Amino acid sequence: MGPDFAHLAATRLTPGGLWRLATDWPEYAEQMTEVLSAEPLLESVYDGPAPRWDERPVTRFERRGVRAGRPIADLAYQRRTG
Repeated sequence: MGPDFAHLAATRLTPGGLWRLATDWPEYAEQMTEVLSAEPLLESVYDGPAPRWDERPVTRFERRGVRAGRPIADLAYQRRTG
């Protein structure tokens, strides 16, 4: 994920809108955190990784990641209201 995509997605969220993401690649989770944290329209909802939300389905990608021993990282960012 790059800064241009993060900005575009942020502009599509309503103020206060929530963007939830998940990955089983730790390096990608770090990159997403860096990019999303640098976007002025967004703020992290949690200080660090987000808890897995109950409504998120378990995908085949997640099952593969778990079988491979990779941790699942959930992130949650919110569109700033001010």
